[in-house]
Amino acid sequence: VPLSMRRVESQQTGATVGAKQMQDLLSDATLPFHNQLCVEVADSAYSGVPFLGQVADYDNLVTIARMRGNRSLYRQAQPQPDPRPQGHPTWYGNPFHLHHPTTWGVPTEKAKTFWTTRKGRTLIVHIEAWHDLLMSGSREYPMHRYPFTLIRCAVTEEDGKPVFERPLWLLAMGKRRLEISLLQAWQAYGQRFDVEHFFRFGKQRLLLTAYQTPDVQHEENWWHIVCLAYVQLWLARSLAQTLPRPWERYLPPPSPGV
Repeated sequence: VPLSMRRVESQQTGATVGAKQMQDLLSDATLPFHNQLCVEVADSAYSGVPFLGQVADYDNLVTIARMRGNRSLYRQAQPQPDPRPQGHPTWYGNPFHLHHPTTWGVPTEKAKTFWTTRKGRTLIVHIEAWHDLLMSGSREYPMHRYPFTLIRCAVTEEDGKPVFERPLWLLAMGKRRLEISLLQAWQAYGQRFDVEHFFRFGKQRLLLTAYQTPDVQHEENWWHIVCLAYVQLWLARSLAQTLPRPWERYLPPPSPGV
């Protein structure tokens, strides 16, 4: 169920608007997100500095975002025995290129689980993690202060044959990121697709994008009306009854609450 819906203005980006939405939710003392451990999942558009730099300071938030396979990261710099009395401190160590396995080194942690598809096909998920990596920041967002865990997920057949051509790269950033296991991080990212159901149903059934007007405020009001209608349908999901067509009566009855 959507919690916040806003228009991205022409002088804004989706990452900055999304960061502001997260800040409003986490700062609201009337919501459970204010002080409980929260995990947000996002695609690669939200794995950059403009978004992560604005949400990394929240103590109870862990961000799990997908990373593109051509990103370059860094290990933390090793402490020097004789620090220089002058000059800029060294923040970044050896580079970690996602597209160059020779720079990966030995993973800090590993995990494996089995995944059964809807067709009954059993697959193996291999998960590797490297802790305390860094990404380049900026003067506004000093990302060297926010180490994160890099996670690599690869799915194979039982005989070891890869299912997908490329692995899934994820980052887990937040002060409480170590409380989320590798399996939980992989499963949590799988729920990111749930929001797509709202977009599809909202556009096809609730006419989310059908109302066209030159008045921006009127269009935003329509979005909120559609969002409220979607919430009402979600709340009434346990009261809905199946009305099959005459040729569909042989189908088994749906499970309660579905």
